[in-house]
Amino acid sequence: FERNGEANFQIEAVDLGNIRKVRIGHDNSGIAAGWFLEKIKIEDLSEAAPEEEGEGEEPSKIIPKVWYALCGRWLSDSEDDGAIQRELPAGPEDGEASLPVIDYTVTVITGDRR
Repeated sequence: FERNGEANFQIEAVDLGNIRKVRIGHDNSGIAAGWFLEKIKIEDLSEAAPEEEGEGEEPSKIIPKVWYALCGRWLSDSEDDGAIQRELPAGPEDGEASLPVIDYTVTVITGDRR
């Protein structure tokens, strides 16, 4: 995979219904096998439905059913937590998985009870 890139795969399978989670990983073979996964987008082209059309508009285009599995983490034995496989919840909402890193100060205050 290329950094900040996108790879598309077309897979034929039985109907998976509503996808609720995705498991992804690699076998860690090769040099620098790890990679950062922002998100996975899954489109079910067989479930495509016409988009609603307004008055006087052209015929509607086909809108595929889509799920997103947000990750924002490494699949690498030398980065993050060392995991090369992840199980991700999937849903209809897209977004950015990796949020900006913010530094915090955490203060723990104990009581005087025994």
